[in-house]
Amino acid sequence: LADPCLLTKKKDDKYVYIGLYVDDCICIGRKELVEETEKLLKANNLNLKVEDELVDYLSCEINFNDDRTRAWLGQPHLIKNLMKTFWDEVKELQEYKTPGTPGIGITRHVENQKIEEDEAKKFRSGVGMLLYLVKHSRSDIANAVRELSKVMDAPTLAAMKELKRLIKFVLDTKNYGLRIEPR
Repeated sequence: LADPCLLTKKKDDKYVYIGLYVDDCICIGRKELVEETEKLLKANNLNLKVEDELVDYLSCEINFNDDRTRAWLGQPHLIKNLMKTFWDEVKELQEYKTPGTPGIGITRHVENQKIEEDEAKKFRSGVGMLLYLVKHSRSDIANAVRELSKVMDAPTLAAMKELKRLIKFVLDTKNYGLRIEPR
């Protein structure tokens, strides 16, 4: 894999995924391979704290299946913050099938299109929450968030409309997350 923060270990056509972030590590896979990986890390003088009932990692909620070979990572607390902050403004919007409007790119400030400073603060806050979602559990919204982040310094009415569309999509798909399922 290209990302040095996600590693794999394979043995007899079985995998364990090893996620690293600063000083945090998570291993997901077949129990025997996870235990073998743990022993290998300890043998290399790494100080490990093993938690058999991990339910939170990097502010993500983690749900394992019964035999702990599959996991779902999501950020329901952040979704609740989006709901609290934006629900009144997005509740009447239709349900969207995609995170962003197809074929639309966000453009920089257009004359007479700049929004008021209190709305601009709300825009920046919304984009910030979405960036955090992208970072840990919602890669499906990455392109739409990238487009919005281009105009953080001077959001327009069109950008605010796209933000609300994206937030409505996220709220309608609040059960989406990162599914990790090694073979």
